[in-house]
Amino acid sequence: MSRGYLLVRVDGREYGLPLARVLEVSDLGEVLDVPRSLAAVRGLTPLRGRLVPLVHLGALLGDRPAPPERGRAAVLVELGAGEGVRSVALEVDDADDVVREAALPVPRDESLPWAAAVARAPGRARADPGSGGAGRAHHMTPQAEDVQLVTVKVAGQEFAFTIFQVERILRYESPAPLPKAPDFLEGVLAYQGAAVPLIDLRKRLGVPAPLREETRTVILEWDGAKIGIVVDAVLEVLRVGASEVAAPPNIVKGLAAQYITGLVVKNGRTIIVLNTTRLLSSTEKLALEGAMQEQVKE
Repeated sequence: MSRGYLLVRVDGREYGLPLARVLEVSDLGEVLDVPRSLAAVRGLTPLRGRLVPLVHLGALLGDRPAPPERGRAAVLVELGAGEGVRSVALEVDDADDVVREAALPVPRDESLPWAAAVARAPGRARADPGSGGAGRAHHMTPQAEDVQLVTVKVAGQEFAFTIFQVERILRYESPAPLPKAPDFLEGVLAYQGAAVPLIDLRKRLGVPAPLREETRTVILEWDGAKIGIVVDAVLEVLRVGASEVAAPPNIVKGLAAQYITGLVVKNGRTIIVLNTTRLLSSTEKLALEGAMQEQVKE
């Protein structure tokens, strides 16, 4: 089962959708207006080659009509269980974080009839919507042949990390400089009470590294610790069949080849799946450990 939650934002609130139920995250596209009995239903939207109901998550939880303004993203999820499983697109304002906080029972003093659990982080609480079947995600395991990827963009090329490597996605913040740090290390980022080394993947791959509104830092579980990777943008959570991840072709040679786990060619897109354990050489790992130890001493 996929661990953790996809953090989405709608109407100024945050909700966690179990990753086991998330099939895909994409920009909200065309919406077809159809007769409907549920006020929160926006209409139908094409995803994965078929039309699925588009439901405004905030309106659904608030038992009200969908607002005139449309959200930015559509999260394709599975609801129900067994033969009753249905795919529904949830309309949200934003969906770019993956969180790993353990789910807790809903506090008795909170009125959250639609929540299966809450996940707490410093100063924040996130609800896992449980109404209508979403909360039953914990009872359904994705098919064993499926692979979930977090896709990112670097210099116009799409790359991906496997979902199990990704702990969190953060808006970019400048790291604190690290004295005597090797060239590949941008600095350290304060994260959950610890200092996490930050590497700019753009610079690592030798491409331009501009800072824009979409620039993100991806926190990864890496070599028994955590590391931050800077990318141009985070695109989506994508589920593909394991057979769709092909071995890198022989034409991929040299230093770049060791970074690559496989390639996904899908719907006209070529996505490079990264082998994060090899982003640094053995020598660079030792240099990183030395720089971090020096910081602790200071």
